[in-house]
Amino acid sequence: MHMVSGVLALRMLHCMYRGVALFLIACLLSSCSASLIKYSDLDPPAVLSPIGAKSITDGRERFRELVCAVTEDRIGLYPDWRPCSEILLNLAEPESAHARRPIPLGPPKLMKVVIVTGIFGECIADHLLPFSDGRYFEGYRPETDGYSYLRRLGYDDLEVIVTPGRSSTDANGRFVYEKLKAMSKATSRDIVVVAYSKGVTDTLHALTLFSKVPRNLRSLVSVAGVVAGTPIADKLAGTYEALLKEAPYRKCPPGDGEGVRSLSRKEQFAWLSRHRLPESVRYYSLAASVPPERTTSALKPFHAALSQIDPRNDGQVLIQDAMIPGSTVLGYLNGDHWAVATAFNRSDHPFWRRLVGHNAFPREVLMESILRYVGEDM
Repeated sequence: MHMVSGVLALRMLHCMYRGVALFLIACLLSSCSASLIKYSDLDPPAVLSPIGAKSITDGRERFRELVCAVTEDRIGLYPDWRPCSEILLNLAEPESAHARRPIPLGPPKLMKVVIVTGIFGECIADHLLPFSDGRYFEGYRPETDGYSYLRRLGYDDLEVIVTPGRSSTDANGRFVYEKLKAMSKATSRDIVVVAYSKGVTDTLHALTLFSKVPRNLRSLVSVAGVVAGTPIADKLAGTYEALLKEAPYRKCPPGDGEGVRSLSRKEQFAWLSRHRLPESVRYYSLAASVPPERTTSALKPFHAALSQIDPRNDGQVLIQDAMIPGSTVLGYLNGDHWAVATAFNRSDHPFWRRLVGHNAFPREVLMESILRYVGEDM
């Protein structure tokens, strides 16, 4: 099994690097350059949302308090620990957000936690899932073993929606809709959805399919979500699709083949402008940003391309594109698009460790902080 996985991994790596090489050539031919606008931490972050969309609420102060409390309480419990000041970026936050007020961590609020994977997540779901601990060994089951830390904390009702990895947001929206509809009927608990990357886009599409959203479907938390689309998909959808045709994903069928294209700014921002999100659901947003020198090599070309618009990006999404209209912004994560959710660095499989750098991030602390914040807010 390891030999087969290794062969598949090497072919995937070959395809990925061909894609990066093609992008670099295209970038040089189009005279890629540095951003025309220079930003500092004193410049307030912006949001891209359609006219008429609800305004954003700033929840950064309380979320930072919770992150700091969880960080201090979990010292030595999880790998990739770092001080809370290094987990969240300070982008023009009020000074009061950094006033250290020790807070006790009580028992968690009972809820059903649903995690939704991002694009290509199905392709690696046997090894890694978003916010799992990233371990890998023979017989390892990511959907159960990988989230044992949440169950130990009291979040004992947890499911993962592994979306079709290469299908469009329309197709995956219907897939997620059916899953959430069934889950809402099967539990009396409040449901909190934590979605990652394209999983956010798919879940937004799913929510608009409900004629009436179930009462216990309470919250959607976006982590590095492709909410308003990404210019990467506008420019490189064709390249991605050509390369993916060669990828030997036995457990990641092509679906409708529109996964990348449906994430374009042209497609997704237009969709947002045409659809009103259900008001019965509470929305929360976490964007991510990291400088190029702390971005994993595979994402550096994409970070450079996005930096022509705004250097504040995670290598796949601009921070202005990562906010759900009408949501509460929880903060800006200090990590790249992969680091904040996927523990490549902890895998026992050598391919994943070779694939990425700068991947360490306290994902367990992040997840607990998210669930505590949402629990309070409910």
